[in-house]
Amino acid sequence: MSRNDLKILMVQLRADEVMRTQEIRAMCRSARIQPEQMTIINGLVNQPISVGDLEGHHMLIVGGTGDFSIFDDVPITDSLVKVLQHAREVNFPVLGSCWGAQLLAKVFGGDVVTDPEKEEVGSYLTWPTEYARDDPLFYDAPQGFWAQIGHHQSIVQLPEGAVSLAATERCEIQAFTWLGSALYGLQLHSDLNKDELIERVVHYRESYAADPALFNAIIDNAKDSPYTDNLIAKFIDRIVLPPLA
Repeated sequence: MSRNDLKILMVQLRADEVMRTQEIRAMCRSARIQPEQMTIINGLVNQPISVGDLEGHHMLIVGGTGDFSIFDDVPITDSLVKVLQHAREVNFPVLGSCWGAQLLAKVFGGDVVTDPEKEEVGSYLTWPTEYARDDPLFYDAPQGFWAQIGHHQSIVQLPEGAVSLAATERCEIQAFTWLGSALYGLQLHSDLNKDELIERVVHYRESYAADPALFNAIIDNAKDSPYTDNLIAKFIDRIVLPPLA
């Protein structure tokens, strides 16, 4: 099994074509795969996902959204919950990104809240936790790395048995998993580099940075994020491919 043979199923929750295209492009760059290796399910139309959709694929990505919160009624949610429950039962690799991470936490008993004090948009200095040292994905995380982050809602309590792998000063849960699990939630945006963050902030300016001073601060303070830029590729190399080899 090689990276070129990999097939990824991805659930998208973006309302406009520009950001749907950008997310796919960014995911492929971070994963070091080609777009034709991805099967996309639009979670905003009446198109449920089923356990059968996992067949022929080697991992599931549940993406983010600039249009909805974890508390909104999104068409795919009920069927997606069942797929996530099955994935955990059989340890099928899942990467939840931002909204996807929040859903993953919520489904299994964690707590997600809307708290302005924990909101983050921009590049943030992030630290690995004590659990990261023995984690196959985060074991080589430097002590203090820049990550691209954008969220209104925040994970404040993990499901039973889950451990936090990364934290920022404002939000203590940026990444999590269960020990020995192939399911990971990344509230930080492992799919974005600095330029892609700026592109996304500009697009969602009215909802994320309508105040001119805030917008300028986010753009001016954007940092390169070499550690997280290829985190999805590391997920593939360390979590997905070894069990399939």
